[in-house]
Amino acid sequence: MSALYDLTRWYWFVGADQSKAYSSEIGDYVPVTDSRYQSWAAQNNFPAAIDTETSLGQVLAKGYPDVPRPLPTTILDGYQQNQSDEVFQHKLVKLLFTMLNRIQVLEGKQALTVAQAKAYVKGLM
Repeated sequence: MSALYDLTRWYWFVGADQSKAYSSEIGDYVPVTDSRYQSWAAQNNFPAAIDTETSLGQVLAKGYPDVPRPLPTTILDGYQQNQSDEVFQHKLVKLLFTMLNRIQVLEGKQALTVAQAKAYVKGLM
């Protein structure tokens, strides 16, 4: 019997490469010969297929803070981008962004664009 999907303990094949699987529990790739992967697969479980590492990072970000921060840089980039996008969907952040830009202008500085602010927040993730 297969396990119910659990974002914190799942595996993914990224693209066409099926020689390794990404483990959300570990936060990195494991070879398909890994004993933990083999044990999981022996229970009639199958890795999810996903097109790109960036897409995988976006999926994993939904499990924050229970899913470990990804180690591969491209997966981490998607993870951080998703978190940054989530932050900018909150009304309080929009208010703070507006206030920051007013202060910037009062100090004679250039106002930040949303893209610049998102890039800054992404760097904090």
